[in-house]
Amino acid sequence: MPKSQINLTRLEEDFEQKAQRVFSQSDLVSIFAVRRFEWNLPRSMNPNTFVEMLLSRTKMTQVKLNSPDYPRLLRYVWGAGVAPVLLALSIKRNSFCSHGSAMWIHGLGGSERHIFVNSEQSTKPPNRSTLTQEGIDRAFSQRAEKVETHLQISGRDDRCVEWEEFGEPRS
Repeated sequence: MPKSQINLTRLEEDFEQKAQRVFSQSDLVSIFAVRRFEWNLPRSMNPNTFVEMLLSRTKMTQVKLNSPDYPRLLRYVWGAGVAPVLLALSIKRNSFCSHGSAMWIHGLGGSERHIFVNSEQSTKPPNRSTLTQEGIDRAFSQRAEKVETHLQISGRDDRCVEWEEFGEPRS
């Protein structure tokens, strides 16, 4: 049986055409599943060996996001010069930059040293009880819950990603 000839040129062209430059492991597994035949990947290749091949034969690199509070996160970056804010936004789906970081991105002030990324908590089921002024006063007298995560991006100078998740206050 002839040995598989990976269509590396096509694979690289496909990654070049993607707007996305930062990938999680699950992103790459999905891409592998959809494109494996177009790229003529060998049958013996699995998602892990696919990622290894990308790292060794293309310009894909691995970036480690370290935190004292959470397990290390791995991200995969296509090409050089990917902005740290894209790494920060890859931490959690549907995340967004805080006002301060958005100002810095648009050249209106702020600092690139710390990137602040936010995420809304999931929607809670509706409360069927009657709304009272006392309940409203109690809700607004408490600060919103804030969960902070500090991540150091390996190999990216001394930039730090600060993650804040806001939601309903705990009673």
